[in-house]
Amino acid sequence: MEILVVDDEKALTSLFQDYLEFTGGHKITIADSGLKALELIKKQKPDLIILDQMMPDINGTDVVFELKKSSQTADIPIVIFSAADAPPFEEKIALGIIDYLRKPIDFEKLKQIIEDLEKQKN
Repeated sequence: MEILVVDDEKALTSLFQDYLEFTGGHKITIADSGLKALELIKKQKPDLIILDQMMPDINGTDVVFELKKSSQTADIPIVIFSAADAPPFEEKIALGIIDYLRKPIDFEKLKQIIEDLEKQKN
């Protein structure tokens, strides 16, 4: 699975990359800002986006809104993560995200989200 991880914290993106490549053999692309993520997605559509909510240029919610506007990117599954509490279920649905992870990241939960997504695709 091709996964785009978006966060401005290099240590965390490295952790995501190491874990996801090791546990699932996934191809990981890293973007260190929301704007870079939007540029990358136009060039190559990932199977999943894992996106930090708080970033310096454009926040995760705004990235989601941009992606959901286009028929070419509206169907990309998105997981948002943040240090803040998870939004209510209704807000997740309204945002169009498949899940929300709270920092520190529960990588076992992330692994389960990815496995469930892979089952849906098959």
